[in-house]
Amino acid sequence: MFVAGCSANHEDLWQDYAMRMENVFTLDIQPSTESPLLTLPPRRERQWQLTPPKMNLWSFLKLYECEVNTLVAKKNGPMGKAMLPSQSFLHALLFVPKAKSCLALPDINEDSRQALTQAIAFYERNSIKYLHNALFHEEWEKAFHGHPTWPMDHTYPSNGIHQLNDFIVIMDQLQDQQSLDPQLSNNLEQNLKALSDSRYPGNWLRHIQQAQRHLDGINQALREAQTVCPLGKANRQSDIMNNVFRLHFSGKIQPWVSQLYRFGQAFDPQLKQLSTGQPAMEAFYEQLFTDPSGPWQRFNLAWQSHVKLWQNQLGACQLMPSGPVKTP
Repeated sequence: MFVAGCSANHEDLWQDYAMRMENVFTLDIQPSTESPLLTLPPRRERQWQLTPPKMNLWSFLKLYECEVNTLVAKKNGPMGKAMLPSQSFLHALLFVPKAKSCLALPDINEDSRQALTQAIAFYERNSIKYLHNALFHEEWEKAFHGHPTWPMDHTYPSNGIHQLNDFIVIMDQLQDQQSLDPQLSNNLEQNLKALSDSRYPGNWLRHIQQAQRHLDGINQALREAQTVCPLGKANRQSDIMNNVFRLHFSGKIQPWVSQLYRFGQAFDPQLKQLSTGQPAMEAFYEQLFTDPSGPWQRFNLAWQSHVKLWQNQLGACQLMPSGPVKTP
């Protein structure tokens, strides 16, 4: 029996629900075969290979009056070669406005002007790719590593992952060639760490596949179940069924599924927008959200079928709630 407490988890929740359904409908319920968790594409496929144009030493020395020379020195030095993708993105953000200011100086020579113009064009042309590399790196992998257990009192935000909204704003501003809000770039690495620490994507993916597996097993058995009201009227057995419906379906399962659904509804457009233009992540998005055999579509289908099966059983006993049985 499921007992709420520090050691309880969502597998216990589903097993307890299945046991109660077995008792009401005299069924043997087994979860469907567990599918492998959908995994991210390899890191090398999530990262663009970007090689910015190099400024020769003579051009670099002539930029001593420009603020951009410190950025060039840092990028060309030992630390620059070891930059993380997030740091390379921040470097690109800083380089473009400083390089444009340098171009505005009246005494800049032609070699330096050409070198800066070429570098500015490269960074502007590849700004979204630098953003992709910053986001879809190590922290992204950690975010998709779900915890082995997820405490019952942890909840999923109904508005998705708020750190991703900052990345969407950055992407929009880069695409519109607007000046980037400094606060967004200042918070970038902090947002990446918060994303990886939350583990929301990984846990959510594991939980919707867990829900789908249990719901499919219960649904398969329910389709073969006889009504508990063969005469079309409520009886003692239907009272027990109604208690399971109210206390366990409506009181525990439906709120949990609703959390998963609402988070998914918000995470879907976030991931879609941020993955646009990155082939490996676009393919991952399609597998996760739009593929009929993918986790999100299978989860939704299993839940909709389960609600319909409950409606059939309650209707046969004239016990349908005053309102419809809610989907998430």
